[in-house]
Amino acid sequence: MGVAEDFAPSFTQKPQLRQEDEGNRLIFECQLLASPKPSIDWFRGETQLSEDHRTNMKIQSIGTNKFLVVLELDDVIETDAGLYKVKAKNKMGEVAASINLNFSLLPTKHCEEVTIYSFSWEVLFSAGPLVNYLGRYQLSVAGQRRMNLVK
Repeated sequence: MGVAEDFAPSFTQKPQLRQEDEGNRLIFECQLLASPKPSIDWFRGETQLSEDHRTNMKIQSIGTNKFLVVLELDDVIETDAGLYKVKAKNKMGEVAASINLNFSLLPTKHCEEVTIYSFSWEVLFSAGPLVNYLGRYQLSVAGQRRMNLVK
């Protein structure tokens, strides 16, 4: 039985991006083949990323010499936008791939259509009936019952 040969990392799936938690968590994933297991570095622009309370990095074996590589960003903010690069390296070589994270503005919510009603009248006789506006499209004329205004 032969011994498996070592080989440089190569991507079987380039980085892809998915969202969770209504966009508050972003997950970058890729898959690669390598032997031996590679070291993984993630970059945003030229800056190497490290794990912290918002950033989690994983490499998981999913088969013989096959690995799932994951970068999770929690509580995503606009400054997280940029070009993300993943580098996989072992003693046989190195490979890198990139994916761009862009944010687009949400559509602005427009106000609901509002209809404004107004009314006016002119007093022709000073001794005329007394008219009161009762609200909600109703008038009261002294000595008479209520009247409803119509559109």
